[in-house]
Amino acid sequence: MTRENAKSTVAVRECAGYDGVAEAVAAALADIRQLETFRGKRTLLKVNLMRATPPEQARTTHPELLRAMIRIVKEHGGTPLVAESAGIIGFTEECFEASGLGAVVQQEEAELVNLDAQDMRRVAIDGKELRSAYLPAILWECDVLVTLPKLKTHTLTTFTGALKNQVGLLPGGSKCAIHRTASTPARLGEAVADINAAVPFHLGVMDGVVGLEGGGSVKGKPVACGIVGASTDLVALDAVCCALVGIAPEEVPTTVAAAARGIGRGTLADIRVIGRQPTEPVASFARPGPEPKRNPLVAKAVYRLREQALWPAVVRSECRQCGTCAEVCPVDAITLDPWPTVARSCIYCFACRERCPAGAMRLSCKWYLRSAFRGRAKELPLRHML
Repeated sequence: MTRENAKSTVAVRECAGYDGVAEAVAAALADIRQLETFRGKRTLLKVNLMRATPPEQARTTHPELLRAMIRIVKEHGGTPLVAESAGIIGFTEECFEASGLGAVVQQEEAELVNLDAQDMRRVAIDGKELRSAYLPAILWECDVLVTLPKLKTHTLTTFTGALKNQVGLLPGGSKCAIHRTASTPARLGEAVADINAAVPFHLGVMDGVVGLEGGGSVKGKPVACGIVGASTDLVALDAVCCALVGIAPEEVPTTVAAAARGIGRGTLADIRVIGRQPTEPVASFARPGPEPKRNPLVAKAVYRLREQALWPAVVRSECRQCGTCAEVCPVDAITLDPWPTVARSCIYCFACRERCPAGAMRLSCKWYLRSAFRGRAKELPLRHML
């Protein structure tokens, strides 16, 4: 095998606006010979849905890129499922609706998969930071896993893309637990590598038509970048895309950690790029400013509060005592006596709330965190809050 053949391949297609994103995505997938990957396959499309914001804020995968992927999967003989556990804990369905992604799923007659409402499997992870994690069983029931990240800067990892998008596989508040455990940027990079090693994705398609610079999901600003990237190597996809916005791959803890594990190639010299070359950046992203959560003590405190801000609580006047909440709890934290009671072993996945047939399971927020939570979820109707 020649050195050139040993390289990973990343396709980068230029795309001036979302009205042309379908053509750009199809061309990028053709460049890396992946259009036939979906034939006869149940294909999970994992979007990036950090907040309940409209598409123009560039904080989530754009609905039109998702539409393009759904149609491509269908046109090439596959069955698309669109999946996520949103960054606003406990409100995944509402975030799908607010972002416009839910409407596209419905219009294109795909299946929407709320990862907070699935049967969970405890997966052993022989990682550097993680030993195990509760993950949705549907990941092992699909034939092809595709991640659809948004090109963004990140306050902790500098850049977030195809690798870090898989943190959204973790249900509910368990995403916060990862940040508590891996409380420095370098350790968070290792934790993200742990997740990607445990659940290898087959393909990544990067939404870089409009990216987000200068911060995370709150402080970042949209920037037109005009690109779509695709690769079967998520490490290489991240390396190329961050270089295209003026960030060196070796500055990004997730890329460094995953490349060191052999999950993919993180050095530009080891990547063959079809289309726009990383030596010709499309933008020079402003870096995130000072971030208190880079201090591990601050990170542990903030993410513990965020993880445990909400608690499942039953509205007895609406409860049918059917026991569904107890049946779906992955850690058997709910008992009926005769009303549902939640034990402290709860992992904050909120499957009980998501799957309660009567809508009787609500979310209670600690009084001193209500203002902060409502600020993060200000775009949402918080009808499930007590």
